[in-house]
Amino acid sequence: MKIPPRNSLAMAAAATALLIAAGCTSGGDDARIAGDINADVDWLDNAVLTSYDSCDEALSSLQKAALDNLDDDLAYGNGHSGPITLYDDDMEVAEAPAGAEEGARDSAGLEASEDFSETNVAETGVDEPDVVKTNGHQIFALVGNSLQIADASSGEVVSTFEFADSSLHIWGASMFLDGDSVMILYNDHDSFTIRDNTEMAAQELVIKRVDVSAEQPRLDQELRFDGGLVDARMVDGQARIVATSHPYFNIPLQEKHWRPDVWVQTWEGVISSSSINEWLPTYTIDGDTYQVPCQALAHPQEYTGMSMVTMLTLPVSGGTFGDGSPVSIAAEAETVYGTSESVYVVNGRSHFGTWMPPVHLSDQKTEIYRFTYEGDGLPSFAGESEVPGYLLNQYSLNEHEGYLRVATTEGDPWATFWDSEGEVSESTVTVLELGDSQMTEVGSVTGLGPEERIYAVRFMGDVAYVVTFRDTDPLYTVDLSVPSEPRVTGELKITGYSAYLHPVGEGLLLGVGQEASLEGRIEGTLVSLFDVSNDEATVLDQYHVPNSYSSVEHDPHAFLYWQPRDLVAIPIDQWDRIGSSSYMTLLEISDEELSPVHEVKMDWGTDADSAWDYELDMRSIVIGDILWTLDSQGLVATDLDSYDVLTQSEWKRD
Repeated sequence: MKIPPRNSLAMAAAATALLIAAGCTSGGDDARIAGDINADVDWLDNAVLTSYDSCDEALSSLQKAALDNLDDDLAYGNGHSGPITLYDDDMEVAEAPAGAEEGARDSAGLEASEDFSETNVAETGVDEPDVVKTNGHQIFALVGNSLQIADASSGEVVSTFEFADSSLHIWGASMFLDGDSVMILYNDHDSFTIRDNTEMAAQELVIKRVDVSAEQPRLDQELRFDGGLVDARMVDGQARIVATSHPYFNIPLQEKHWRPDVWVQTWEGVISSSSINEWLPTYTIDGDTYQVPCQALAHPQEYTGMSMVTMLTLPVSGGTFGDGSPVSIAAEAETVYGTSESVYVVNGRSHFGTWMPPVHLSDQKTEIYRFTYEGDGLPSFAGESEVPGYLLNQYSLNEHEGYLRVATTEGDPWATFWDSEGEVSESTVTVLELGDSQMTEVGSVTGLGPEERIYAVRFMGDVAYVVTFRDTDPLYTVDLSVPSEPRVTGELKITGYSAYLHPVGEGLLLGVGQEASLEGRIEGTLVSLFDVSNDEATVLDQYHVPNSYSSVEHDPHAFLYWQPRDLVAIPIDQWDRIGSSSYMTLLEISDEELSPVHEVKMDWGTDADSAWDYELDMRSIVIGDILWTLDSQGLVATDLDSYDVLTQSEWKRD
């Protein structure tokens, strides 16, 4: 079941209500009650939250919040999130996904190993979903709409599983691997649902657990959620999944006018006449329908009610999905950060960084909700807080010894180029003390990067490294050893910027980003090695690839650091007047220097299917002494001693 794309018909600003799956449901006689285990709502023991006594009270409150926040942004669909309104009598329902393909497993030539690399993640022991996984014996890759499984002993693709019909265009699929199970997560933008006898096209989060223990993979369990995936984390085989959902409103196509006054009047009528069933999140598990019940719905003093965030807790292997153990908040979610004990769901109110014009500094707020996992392994609400500005990504947050540290940017880094009432940007690191049911600010340091914005953040123990940029790149060193008194101890200014920072040894930090002119014009991928053993960082060495870009800048999962060999693998897209090329560049860190040692070029010949070029971003993994490089066409094995190509195989396709 479904939500619209992020920039479709929407309501600006999200809220902070809380709901759980307990009590009764209004989803119809066939809808099951989810989350009976939480029926006593003990985890809502927080003064800022108030629960509803009935479905009528919940509906009235949600309608009022929505009407109070109704404006032209909703009318034109310019907000960030909002209700489903896509209806068309001519829509056709997509065909059901196909089953697994036949495959045979073989073992010859190369060697499998118990020594292998894992997905690059923000926190040790907390896995993140990605397109490539390995257990040292098999290599799993999501290519197009299929799961491809290769034998690490031979490099041969031995089996495939089509997790979505080939006629559907699936973007952003990712997976977890645990034991003999692969959990695949993706948003199906081509899905359909029927509510109140009305057929609607929207977006649906699909979660499929696939058993890969036999020669032929098979579907084990399936969950379909009325919404979209924000992100997920896996700890000890348990997937903690954060999804968003929106109310379903029926607005006939003939009533869609471009005049704001007509739009607003239409919305007022639709919201006022809505039923509670149009607001509550709904999902199915193996065909059984569940709905979050209104009796457990709670809310803070201010909220819009137009977007809800639901957390699902599912086993990646072993056991069953049960009812998914849902916990939901009536808010928008943009970023997820997780530790072994906590999951933080982040909502940035201003949504700065999109096409939206500059906003006042006082309007830029980031809301943070914390959930903890103890005892029964289910999430419990553990507090909320608000910090100024907006986040870059999950690396802007870090939990350490009872504190959450958050790096944000306030204001507009381009304010000097247009009238924004002089509110130029600056960045801040805020420290929040973590309690059982609250997060309290205890310290902050601001003034970082005036007229710039944050491009990268990395927390390492009691120190934060913050990169800001517009024309040049200050790498700030922030001492957090005294949480109540954070302070800047260093400001290294160099040309260009780092978009991703990674620790690569004692006192060493690696940055991947772009070189730039003194005027801020980017000039190609730049890999920088920093000495961070002192109060201010210094540059030890740099490696520059002109006219290029690395996907590491926007997706750290593409980055590989193999510590046993001090080896770094970074995908590169390079172009010149003749054309473009993609390859994996290998750098060795030795004697405080960066040494390029090899380039893995994926040569599939002139018959390669170019239509698959976008289906799998380049990745590298290490198994034993072999580097495996994967792209949209197949996988290549490279000996890490000689850098000779040992074998290569193309993916199996229909």
